[in-house]
Amino acid sequence: MSSIKIKGLDEALKSVQKSSRARELTSEGVYKILNEVQQTLDTYLFKKDQVGIQVLVTVYTKVAGSYQGIPYSTFVEVERGKTVWKLNNVYRAIGIAADAKILNSEIFADQIYCKAEKELNRLVYRDIEL
Repeated sequence: MSSIKIKGLDEALKSVQKSSRARELTSEGVYKILNEVQQTLDTYLFKKDQVGIQVLVTVYTKVAGSYQGIPYSTFVEVERGKTVWKLNNVYRAIGIAADAKILNSEIFADQIYCKAEKELNRLVYRDIEL
């Protein structure tokens, strides 16, 4: 497993979370989630096809049903470059999201479909070179 590092992430998290006390992100938590996202992306897309994918990372939290309102959380928005992940934005906002969300997945849907179709064709027609 490759280690992901994002330039400026630690400083951005510190400045955004300086007065917060709950639902905070650490750089280690962001890297752990991004490693999982990267493994999933590697399953469906070639590295060259991953350029430009934007991912929104936040803290996964369970909120009690009796909680009134929507809590603030820290959000980290990153984009996949040719070789590294680039930091786009770090902010605190109202919202509950689960770990990671791909923001522009509709752009990559055709590429994912083409790769999946090739894999399925290889399973069905093993003797034919596609």
